[in-house]
Amino acid sequence: MVIDTTGRAATRRTAEAVLVVYLLFVVMMIGTVPTPLLSTYAARDGLSSVTVTVVFAVYAIAILVTLTRGGRLSDRWGRVPVIAVAAAVSLAAVGVFASGAALAPLLIGRVLSGVSVGLMTGVATAYLGDASGDRRRAALIAGLANMLGLGAGALLGGVVADRVDDPLRTPYLVMAASLVPAAMLIAVRETRPRVEIVDGGRPSGAGRSPLGPSFATAALGVFTAFAQLGIVAALTSTFVPAVLHVHSLTIVGAAVCASFGAAAVGQLSATVIGPRRGASTSRVLLAAGACGIAIGAATSTAAALGAGVIVGGLGAGGLFRSGLTTVSQQAPPDRVAGVVSMYFAAAYAGLSVPVVGIGALTLVAGLPTAAIVFSVAVIVAAIVSSPVVLARSQCAEEEG
Repeated sequence: MVIDTTGRAATRRTAEAVLVVYLLFVVMMIGTVPTPLLSTYAARDGLSSVTVTVVFAVYAIAILVTLTRGGRLSDRWGRVPVIAVAAAVSLAAVGVFASGAALAPLLIGRVLSGVSVGLMTGVATAYLGDASGDRRRAALIAGLANMLGLGAGALLGGVVADRVDDPLRTPYLVMAASLVPAAMLIAVRETRPRVEIVDGGRPSGAGRSPLGPSFATAALGVFTAFAQLGIVAALTSTFVPAVLHVHSLTIVGAAVCASFGAAAVGQLSATVIGPRRGASTSRVLLAAGACGIAIGAATSTAAALGAGVIVGGLGAGGLFRSGLTTVSQQAPPDRVAGVVSMYFAAAYAGLSVPVVGIGALTLVAGLPTAAIVFSVAVIVAAIVSSPVVLARSQCAEEEG
């Protein structure tokens, strides 16, 4: 009797990859579950718009610090340990969310959630690339899990909160239960062994930029793409209830979900038409979506706002996908997680700027004006971040 060990090994590796994708999806969900609930927190605890902005800001800062300071951890210590830590921190976050009845637990939970997202984004992408040997496919799967998780988290938060007696605890208990499969990480095999630490604690070559201009172009593009998604996140938690007078948490969550869901579709579209053409098309869609949001904010028209959310989401997803494909394929094998983490750092920087900026500008100019200003900024950035514009600018500098 001949035992097909090759087939068993392939099946096991597939199951391990599915588990990692699932955990990436759940960690992303936990990051956006609080988004539709912020108006409820504000009503319960008397939070000002400034405080709500701080709640967004600490989450974004935690992600950025983790991505920039800890993005290379799995290149050094292995993928599975970092994935396990990310899942554990995410579980701690939902525990804090569920136990608190004041502002402090909300802020602590947001910081922990940001740390878990920062750890998971780069390492999951790197793990999938290691396991499959196909970085392009790994980037697509990880990108889809990111976007769908972010959208699903907001939707779940709104839907559950509208239907239970304890809307600020039950959604987090659901997410805690969703993390139970993380226990199976103990059986997941490592795809990258630990490497020897040299040069003052960094892996050899860690201080050098491996991609140069191509990474800069991708980073600027994803910054702009996530800025569009950040505008949607800011508006759905404030503009929808305050200006459109829609107080259903399900609708607020659905609006965020629609944006990230459209971004997932945009990723698939960019895969079909190719990275370069996809990036160009995505920039047009991104600018058109920002126009729709600006018109919706100026006229308080739900239809224009909704169209801007969907069209802009398509553009954001396509641009995100094109850039992630570039950086993940071109990164040196010993620095994949670190490079991908820096790419995600640019993305989440873009996500946080409109959220914080709209909150601050609202205090002096009003919410519609703030939304218009940042929408126009996205339109300008979509044009400026075009490789053609950047190349012409570089040529002009060289000629000068």
